[in-house]
This record gives sequence, C-alpha cells and structure tokens, in this order.
Amino acid sequence: MNVFDSASARVAINSLNKSSSQLDIVTKRVVSMSQTSGVGDTSDSVSVSISTRLGGLSFAMEQAIRNLEDGQSLTRTADSALADISETLIKMRELALQATSDLYTSDDKSALDNLYQNLRVHMLDIVENTKWNETLLFEKLDTKTFTIQAGPSAGEVVTFDIPQIYANGFFGFNNGDFENPGADPAKIDGWTQYNEVIPLDGAGTIADWPVPINDTMPPIGQYPRAKESSMVGPGTFSSGIDNDRVLDNPDGGANSMRLTSDDLTTESTGIVHGPYLVSDSAVLIKAGESVSFDWRARGSADARVADAYDVYAYLLNTKTGATIKLLDETGTVAGEDTGWRNVETTVNQEGTYKFVFISGTFDESGGRKAGAELFVDNVKAPPNPNPKLDQTYITNSQKANEAIVEIDLTIDTVLKARSHVAAAEKRMARVAENHRQVMLGLVGFDKYIENELPEAFITQSSSKILQSAAISVLNSIKQKSNLAFSMVTDNMDQHRNLYN
Repeated sequence: MNVFDSASARVAINSLNKSSSQLDIVTKRVVSMSQTSGVGDTSDSVSVSISTRLGGLSFAMEQAIRNLEDGQSLTRTADSALADISETLIKMRELALQATSDLYTSDDKSALDNLYQNLRVHMLDIVENTKWNETLLFEKLDTKTFTIQAGPSAGEVVTFDIPQIYANGFFGFNNGDFENPGADPAKIDGWTQYNEVIPLDGAGTIADWPVPINDTMPPIGQYPRAKESSMVGPGTFSSGIDNDRVLDNPDGGANSMRLTSDDLTTESTGIVHGPYLVSDSAVLIKAGESVSFDWRARGSADARVADAYDVYAYLLNTKTGATIKLLDETGTVAGEDTGWRNVETTVNQEGTYKFVFISGTFDESGGRKAGAELFVDNVKAPPNPNPKLDQTYITNSQKANEAIVEIDLTIDTVLKARSHVAAAEKRMARVAENHRQVMLGLVGFDKYIENELPEAFITQSSSKILQSAAISVLNSIKQKSNLAFSMVTDNMDQHRNLYN
C-alpha cells in the first residue's frame, strides 16, 4: 500500500481503527469471562491434584518407614534368639568335647549327657516359641520367609529368610505302615482320623486349609452326572487299624488303616465323602522327589446298601495350602473291590507336606443308600535331611564325637541365619533412610513452592494462565496496530508538508 496516497491512507486508518475497536471488545470479553467464571481460584483442580499426589506420596512413605522399622524390630528379635541358640550350642559342644575323654566314668558321662539334653531342649524351646507380634520366627523343618512392604508402590518389598535352624531328627514318614498303633486304640501314632462328612466342594477345611474340589464326577447312564450330596442321613463313620492279613496286605505286615462309611442315606446318585485321615507331621519334599502308598477300596457288600466307593487323597502344602492330587477313583459297580494297588507320585513343587486320605461312597444304584471303605498302607516319603541334633547323646566317646559333628552343622546354619538377618536389617535401614531423605526433599519442595516460585504458579490455575496469555497476545496486537496507525498518520503529515 502506498501511504502517500491520501485515499489509501484513509482506508488504512479506517481499517486500523476498526481492528483496534474489535481488539478492545475481545479483550474485554476475555477479562469478563475470567471474572465471572471464577478462573484463577487458588483451589482449582490442577493445584488440588498436585497437592493430593504429593500428600499421598508423603503418607505412603511414612507408612513404608514404619513397616521397615517393624521389620528391623523383627530381625533384631530373631538375631537375639539366634545369639542365644549359638551360645547354647557352644555350651553343648563343650560338654560333648568333655565326654570324648576317657578320663571320665560312665556315670560322669551320663551326668554330662543330662546337662547336654537340657541345653538341647532349651534350644528347641527357643526355636519353637520365639515370636514377633504372635508370628513364629523359626521353623524346625523348613526355611521361614518374611516379606515386608518397603515402599509406596506395589512390588516395593524387602524379602528375607531364616534358614532351617533345627530339625527333629525325623527320617522318613512316621508310622507310614501303621504297624505302631500306639497305646490308645482310638489314636493312631502319627495320624489323626476324623469320623465325619467332608464334602469336596472347596468350602470345608482340612488342617486349616480349604479342601480341594472334586471335579471328576462319574456319568451314570440314564441318570444325571453324580454330585456331592447335600443330604446325609443316618449312618455310621468309623476308622482304625485293621488286621488285614485276610486282604493280602502287600507288605506282609499285620496292619493297615481302614476308613469306613456304612448304611448312609443320601440323595439319589449322590457322593458322600468321609471319614478321612490326616498325618500329624509334615515332611519336607523337594521338587523331583516321589511319594507312594498302597490303597484298596470297595463298595459295601451289605445287600441293604450295595453301592460303590469314591476315594480321594492328596498332599497338602502346610505353608501355602496348595494341593497335589494323589488319588481320585470312583467305583462303577455296586460292591466293587479294587484289590491292593500302588500309587507313586512325583512332586513338582518343593514344600512341607501333609498326607490326606479321604474315603467316600457313591450311590451308583440310585437307591439313596450308600456305604464303602478305603484301606491305606505303606505311606512313604523322602527322608528328612540333616541336621539330626535331637538324636545325639554324649553317654560315651563315640556318641560324643557324633554329637560334635551335628553341633558343628547346626552352628554353621545359625551363622548363616544370622548373616541373612543382619543383611536384611541393614537393607531395611538403608531403604528407610532413603525414604527419610525423600521426605525431607518433599518438605523443601513445599517451602520452595510457597516462597520462591512466581505467583502465577501458586495462585493461578492453568485456565487463568491461558486467559492471561490470551490478553497479553491481544494487547500486543493492539499495540502493533496503534504503532501502524501512528506510522500512517505521521507519513500523511509529512506528505502534506512536502506539497504545501
């Protein structure tokens, strides 16, 4: 545009005046919107969101620090017990070393052994009763593992374990052949029997863990598939040691375990489980090792009952409640007898396991009367490894030397455990200190926000900042428009001066 042309100049001035007027209107509208909508309120969502996140992080880290402090308290309790165990072992070793000498008589060594056994019992008491907040810190037969939430987010944990401190000298599964019934005929040595119904529906419990679900129900011809019976009428459950020579006991022994249900009333084609048998002790079984047992089942031969068996057995991991199925068999003919059979199962997951055997009956005939029995014998599991400290004596030189070997093994285990515990305590202390430093940083950040950052980042919302920026742009445009207006009018004045 030629600014020295008066007509063009007048057009330019008119356009600039119009633009300036429109900019004034837009600017006023933006300001008005900010004033009427509450934009710029210090409680806006962005500020609240940031504050909430920082506050939540702070609280979470405070709780993590408390968790870590509790974990340190637990490890200190464990270490104190381990120190006591270590001192006890050293005293036991001194007594055993003394008993190796031929300078002492048999009576002297018996007296030394009495002191030795008292110390051993004291050590066992420490292992079995040391607790933190009602939680046992040691296991006689397995490693004890602890996991502590150590950070504000999931997965931020500290895990440590205390190795097996003391084994009870158990080698193999206790009374697995049932040849030692014990003094009380109602109580089988090493086992507990329960003469009651136990539905395999996942709802009940055995040894404080949920029972498995029996999902292998047999089809029944024209009848619907069998199911766990919800109705169990009058009948009897019984169990005990049975002299089964007449049943051709496979190991030639005198006894096997018998679990019997008789003359039960149930739903048509229903299955009733019970009685059942649980081992008192758990045995450590490693992945790849095997367990085995002999079993025999038969339906009732009573003409009034004349029905089939439904038997089940499993290993129960006493730490996790996980189960490994060992036996799941159902008779297809009333009164059927399996004869003796052997089951061998390879364990795929290391754990401390109990055996569970469950008898059951299946109303195959649909007559609502049922009964059956399960025999169990020769339950075998891998032997438990050393140490076997509670089987040691120092009544003569040879036994005293054997005891020293076992004591040294146990001392090595205790030293290893103390090393694990000390490392865990240091790790937790380090993590807690890191959290404290972060907490100090959060406090400093809060102060910096309050005292150092520009006012716009504290008192203005993101919407307010955008609104301020819009006004600033509009004012900048207006300033440039006014500058252009001035330049046009100045040039027009110069043009008049040249030609007047």
